[in-house]
Amino acid sequence: MNLKTRLNLALGACAVSAVLLAGLYMRGQLRERALAEVQREAELHMEAATALRSYTAEHVRPLLNKDPAHFEVASVPSFAATTAMHELHRRYPGVSYREVALNPTNPANRATGIHADMVQTLRNSGVDTIQRQTFENGQEMLYVAKPLRVSDAACLACHGAPEAAPSAMRALYGDQRGFGWHMGETVGAQVVSLPMTVPLERAQQSLWQFLIGACAVVLAVFLTLNAMLRRVLLNPIASHHGELHRQAREDELTQAINRRGFLEAAEAALMRARVDGEQLSLAMLDVDRFKQINDEHGHAAGDAVLRELVRRVHARVRGSDLLGRLGGDEFALLLPDASLDQARQLCATLHVTLQREPYPHGGTVGISLGVAQWQDDETLPCLLARADQALYDAKRGGRGRVVG
Repeated sequence: MNLKTRLNLALGACAVSAVLLAGLYMRGQLRERALAEVQREAELHMEAATALRSYTAEHVRPLLNKDPAHFEVASVPSFAATTAMHELHRRYPGVSYREVALNPTNPANRATGIHADMVQTLRNSGVDTIQRQTFENGQEMLYVAKPLRVSDAACLACHGAPEAAPSAMRALYGDQRGFGWHMGETVGAQVVSLPMTVPLERAQQSLWQFLIGACAVVLAVFLTLNAMLRRVLLNPIASHHGELHRQAREDELTQAINRRGFLEAAEAALMRARVDGEQLSLAMLDVDRFKQINDEHGHAAGDAVLRELVRRVHARVRGSDLLGRLGGDEFALLLPDASLDQARQLCATLHVTLQREPYPHGGTVGISLGVAQWQDDETLPCLLARADQALYDAKRGGRGRVVG
């Protein structure tokens, strides 16, 4: 895995992590905001019901209950608030207001289930408000409850001792329920329940919009950083790495492939020839009496001869052929897909080209070449040794010739 891929993976992981963390944080914030919205709505319904109770107790009950023996249900604050809120909630589907008690006068107001649990919690804790979140009928619901405490002695006129209650009330509800209350006692609760579906759906929609926007921003930042890193870091590193790789494989003087690069390429070529069943040949060549050129004309002239030699070889050989400098004035020429006869013919032509024109020092030079064809399952050192032996035979036979 190269550096660019690793950096992209790291940036991508950071981007995904940032979006996920931001999404989780925003999800929590939006849910809290949705809950706060429902709580405010519940508080409004609760305040409306409480206002109805107060108005009934202060203004309606004195008018309807002038005769102690007479009892009007509409004079009961609980009944008035519950009835009015029920009418109001026809416009708010899913919203409910109830006043429940553990020992109610009207059996319809008996606290059961979650209502009974909330009344008991209010009785035991003494707090002024409690909340519960439940999942009912496929939707999340919020219950908000406030205690109903006996704070007015007038309440005991109807809910103290049965014999003190209006006869009309006992005739309507009996004398077995809704009695025995005491001052300061929490006897029930006002309970508002609201569905959280709509606020939560709005929160979910806002979350998706946030995530889409965050992904777009993160993607833009990712692409910008990627471009900057590629320009400022990756491209210079790749260029420097390529230059180092070239320097590691290229002879500095002649720009031919150096010994290490040539041997690696030759091993790969032998492997391909073995797999594909192709022919392959190799030629060794060097400059005759190269030391004499250095001695008579200087090392700079000798260097110029080697550079010109490489230039002429590159101009003459095939694109698939590979020239490498093994050391000093000794070169190797790899000839893929070439039989021994083809290699001899190419080397003979090359031999003429290399010797025909004068070199930078002002004279011509002699070139000796030794050629060998790769044999099945032969190793590269063996092939090099046979080609080197052919070169040795060329020099021993008088130099300036091709042997193979």
